[in-house]
Amino acid sequence: MRSVSWYMTCVAGLFSVIILSYGCMETRPAKQPDDAVIKVASCIGCHTSYATLKEVADPDTDPPVEGCGGAAPSIDPFDRVFLGGPGFERFKNSAHGELECTFCHGGVDNTSDKQKAHSGDFVKWPSTNAQAACGDCHYDIVENVEGSLHQQGWGQKNAVALRLGYASYDQLPDNIHKGYEQNCAVCHAGCGSCHVTRPEAGGGGLYKGHEFQRTPDMRDNCVACHSSRGGHAYFGLGAGTSPDVHLTKAGFSCMDCHSQQNLHGDGNLRQSL
Repeated sequence: MRSVSWYMTCVAGLFSVIILSYGCMETRPAKQPDDAVIKVASCIGCHTSYATLKEVADPDTDPPVEGCGGAAPSIDPFDRVFLGGPGFERFKNSAHGELECTFCHGGVDNTSDKQKAHSGDFVKWPSTNAQAACGDCHYDIVENVEGSLHQQGWGQKNAVALRLGYASYDQLPDNIHKGYEQNCAVCHAGCGSCHVTRPEAGGGGLYKGHEFQRTPDMRDNCVACHSSRGGHAYFGLGAGTSPDVHLTKAGFSCMDCHSQQNLHGDGNLRQSL
């Protein structure tokens, strides 16, 4: 028969193993997140990962916006928010690129959780409140644009009212206001629609990787909204038309004739240029 001392030795050894194992568990580093999670755990990280954007994108549920030029081009949700290409590289090295994403967009940075990132004070299109997003640096422009044709579409609103026999747009029934906002108003938006993104009538989404365009592109920005006269007549796209001489002979862009004041406004309410 084995002695009591032998059993005591075994028990003591087992107890020592348990203590040592517990000690190892206590001092062992916590499991680190997967490298892929670390990579996308930020605004920039997620929006520069095309695979991640495709995985977490919400499908479009609303039909493409309709403007005077017909239905907007279809651009996938993940393509509309992808940060990449030479434009994004230029954006990173610009004054706007030095700002944290949350400075303009709000929300929560340094997370891979889409819902958390887009929570709180998150703003998809900061320039819809231009005073807050752009006013600190571009005060004079923001002050003027509030009453401009581009921002408000006064002439178009008045035309709708007159056709329906009303003295002003404000007097129109709610259903007409709703129809205007869903169709006509897609061509009248904030600063970003010309300087950062494509207009909704052009498919929406970031243009050139979030690079800020000092001068909007004539075809991708201006003509996306001004399709009937700008796109069809000036470029000769309408049936039986040919390109305008100002384009073919002089190569004029929109800005050669239309001044910055025309586009941004001058602080006065105008029904036409």
